[in-house]
Amino acid sequence: MNTHFIFFIFFIISVIKPINITNINRYIGMGLFIVISIWFLIILIKNYRNLLKSYRWEIIAIIVFLVINTISLLTNLHRFETNTQLIFYGFASFAVWLIFPMSWLIFQYHNKQKHSWIGWSLMLFLTLVALWQIFDMSYSKNLTQYFVAYDIYSYSSYINSLTRNRTIYGVIAAITLLVCLKLLFSSKISTTAKLFFITLAILSLYTGIMGASRNFIFTLGIGLLAMSFKNFLKFPKTTISLLLISIIGIHLLVINNHRVVAQYSRTLPYLAKLSNNQNLSIQDFIPKTTYRATSGRSKLWQDGVLILKQNPWMGIGAGSYRLSTKYKGQLNLHNYYLQVLVDSGIIGFISLILLLVLLLKRAYNAGNLTILIAILSSLIFDNYLDYSMGWVLCMVWLLTISNESGQNKSFS
Repeated sequence: MNTHFIFFIFFIISVIKPINITNINRYIGMGLFIVISIWFLIILIKNYRNLLKSYRWEIIAIIVFLVINTISLLTNLHRFETNTQLIFYGFASFAVWLIFPMSWLIFQYHNKQKHSWIGWSLMLFLTLVALWQIFDMSYSKNLTQYFVAYDIYSYSSYINSLTRNRTIYGVIAAITLLVCLKLLFSSKISTTAKLFFITLAILSLYTGIMGASRNFIFTLGIGLLAMSFKNFLKFPKTTISLLLISIIGIHLLVINNHRVVAQYSRTLPYLAKLSNNQNLSIQDFIPKTTYRATSGRSKLWQDGVLILKQNPWMGIGAGSYRLSTKYKGQLNLHNYYLQVLVDSGIIGFISLILLLVLLLKRAYNAGNLTILIAILSSLIFDNYLDYSMGWVLCMVWLLTISNESGQNKSFS
């Protein structure tokens, strides 16, 4: 079966919410995890020799990371009051994390450019739903009531497309934009394809900014800087020109929308002054890290550091932070790297760093290092690997589609 059709099916299952009852999406999510696991095991059994030959160190690093996290979870079972908590907090955290390597292997095995319009049509649809929400939030409920997007409608201004919140869609929009730019400038594509990628890039930029997700700006900024660094020596004038155009265009979109300015200026004060034609000072350009500027993340990070000091080496176990924190109702620390430290301690974090080094090396060889760097940077301000299978699947597919090495099912 084709990569893009598989991605379409997996993603729809990950975000669909056919009936509005408690935990329905979690039940569907666990079902998706089982389907992907079976698919993964079939590929693993059929191709274990080639996999061990091509991905030996990555496999070892993943196993080490999982073993450490498993030991940490087993030694912290007392933190879970019921089996339900253990399943939906502890094991669910493992499930979402494992979707990344398993779906990556499935997509790589079936990686063919044929029928790529299926996956790109889904990305365009996500963008158009976000665009619809910008102009008509109330009527867009007619469609999004059947998806996890409906969970967030108490916040009427959140542009989240079919995903659970605007931060998820913001990062998807940023990575989509970066991949479109990469394909435009690095591939021999038809005129029709160029027009499509230009259109999708513009729409992703607009919906990402209007969604007021600060992680959109951060992820996009890191990606553009990495892309510029790579291309500066080859095309210095073009690189500088595109960067300036991007910076000016983004600022024009932001400062002309009061709702978006209000959100972004919490962290970047100069935007509010630009919008109101006020005089600027150097202090206005220094990003804020206050409670309000980080939407409460700073207090969670401080809480995470305190918990880590009490459990430095092996952590408190995956999924148990929400049961241990003094801030009730918080799902995670809104920082994947700090979350790994708290969940599995310093030992688990070292194993993660080793795994990331291997993945960055492989991404460099595949020609999509800038995309992976942008994805990893987005995890500084949230931990999508704790709760969003839809985000994981989009990131894996976008990494696969931007892969220039043309790896096929032989894994050679």
